[in-house]
Amino acid sequence: SEEDIVCELSWNMLDDPPDYEALSYTWGTTTQDQPIQICITPSPMPSSPPPETNVVHVTKHLLAALLRLRQGTAKRTVWIDQLCINQNDLVEKNAQVQLMADIYQRAKRTVVWLGQLDVLDVDREAIITATERMNFRPVEREYSNLEDQRILKDLIGYRAQPDPSHSGQRRRKILAELLNRPWFTRAWVFQEVVVAQRGIVLCGSLEMDMDIFINLLDGVCDLDFREVGESTSIMHSSNGYKPMFAIREARFESRNGLSSTKKSRWLSTIWQAMGNLDATNPRDKVYAFLAFVDSTDEHRISPSYGKSIASVYTDAAVQSIYS
Repeated sequence: SEEDIVCELSWNMLDDPPDYEALSYTWGTTTQDQPIQICITPSPMPSSPPPETNVVHVTKHLLAALLRLRQGTAKRTVWIDQLCINQNDLVEKNAQVQLMADIYQRAKRTVVWLGQLDVLDVDREAIITATERMNFRPVEREYSNLEDQRILKDLIGYRAQPDPSHSGQRRRKILAELLNRPWFTRAWVFQEVVVAQRGIVLCGSLEMDMDIFINLLDGVCDLDFREVGESTSIMHSSNGYKPMFAIREARFESRNGLSSTKKSRWLSTIWQAMGNLDATNPRDKVYAFLAFVDSTDEHRISPSYGKSIASVYTDAAVQSIYS
């Protein structure tokens, strides 16, 4: 039927992969009750079994993402943790988690799925048009000139002219709601997005370059803060502002070769994770940031989901001391 999802699970070497995208999303729930069809192709191993098709159950959030990603009859190669890692096999999971940074870094593009969005066409077009008119340069700090500020004021209703349709307030509410999406506070997101070559954000029918999207949110938050003050600002009321800003700064630093060392990045992100970011498995508040530890460090942690949470956090403390 139109809603049926059929995927092919193929074996590839990370050193010589096909062109692929990597999905960054939230599971939403650990309940996997949405059926999709998976055709498993044989592995390169001589004793590999023949191809077979199975019904696999995924979360509702992933099913929604797959439906949004589908390109009709065209194939799309996407790496998705829920499908590409056997979550019940701790040995496989430990090994794959060590490769996560490489997987997202080698992808031609990271696709961010924020979920569905109930938005009027006129508001979606206004948001897209604003970003096209503004002097946004991906992964740069200084983007707001007077013309940019005027465009932002038009977008979210802070211009002096009357706004009888309240369209500006409506769009401010939309952008504030996006910044409160659980994706922003998911621990794994920081690594997935910071190491990405480039990215795209999908939210319902809204589609935007990832860096421009982050710059837009940052610009809106900055303007809103100056217009209404801290207590009622998007910046103050949003769970996602601090993680979003940290992602923006980290991408800026990594693209511009600034002096933020792996040690300082490891320490700062670990402490932020403990306070601001969420993980279904508490161990992931450590494992999600291993990309920012020097691979030659003899004290570098290796993922082990069989360890107690206390032991994993002790390992992180030792890593912080010796790094």
